[in-house]
Amino acid sequence: MTECTFGYLRDLLLGLGFQMQSVAGPSLLFELRGGGIRLVMEPFEEADLVDRSTLAIVRRNLDERGVMPRSRFDELLQKRSLVG
Repeated sequence: MTECTFGYLRDLLLGLGFQMQSVAGPSLLFELRGGGIRLVMEPFEEADLVDRSTLAIVRRNLDERGVMPRSRFDELLQKRSLVG
């Protein structure tokens, strides 16, 4: 799995229809209403690289809930890493 900044992951999730909100912790909640997906993660800075375990959780949830196949998620991350 390719590296990814928080800003890119956030934009990807928002583009898929997720809503983002701050919750106690401090944490961020990404929720896809109607899709039954709730993802909680630490509030990274825009340019911070997201750790591999968080990317794996997002990737698995998007695939298992029928939002985006794992291969497409990997493809988008790979394209992003090539662009910079």
